[in-house]
Amino acid sequence: MAVILIVVIAIAQCSSAQKSEQQQAAANFTSQTSEAIASAAPPAVAPLEALSIKSAAKDFRRVYTADALAGAMIFSQNCYEGLAHEFSWARLDECGAFDVMAVQKLDADPGNTSSEAAYFESETAAGRYLAAVISAGENPDAADQRLAELQTRSAALAPRVIVPQSEPIQAPETDTNQEDEAGWKGQA
Repeated sequence: MAVILIVVIAIAQCSSAQKSEQQQAAANFTSQTSEAIASAAPPAVAPLEALSIKSAAKDFRRVYTADALAGAMIFSQNCYEGLAHEFSWARLDECGAFDVMAVQKLDADPGNTSSEAAYFESETAAGRYLAAVISAGENPDAADQRLAELQTRSAALAPRVIVPQSEPIQAPETDTNQEDEAGWKGQA
């Protein structure tokens, strides 16, 4: 519990500016979910999985296309809240990657000042993920490295995921004779 408080206090002190009501609500959410994750006695730390990031990309495309950032915020909150009930490292990484993609989408629209923009502000989203990772048992230095790897891997998918809302989303073209990741061959 003490680690959680230290993380939340550190995140709060990162910004010297007065926090808006929306930013305070996002910080409170982070604190509450981190405490719930810590009390759930999570399993041993597992490595970051590429499949979690790909799942997040699919979820982000689906949710953002249907409901824009408002839907993305609800999805993210539900994702993190679900970790308190049934924790898995793969799901935590999916929640974090989803947020990274929302942050990247928000960065493409810098004029957005909604509550969703405050929730997906880069520092806030990173703090939410770090607090959850540390609450689940990772040491702070390793948590920073995990976040950096998650951001790098998520950024690699961003060009295919982050498109203007008015453009239809299309799957990338693939050679139908190539094997997919599971080893299945496509039909010609």
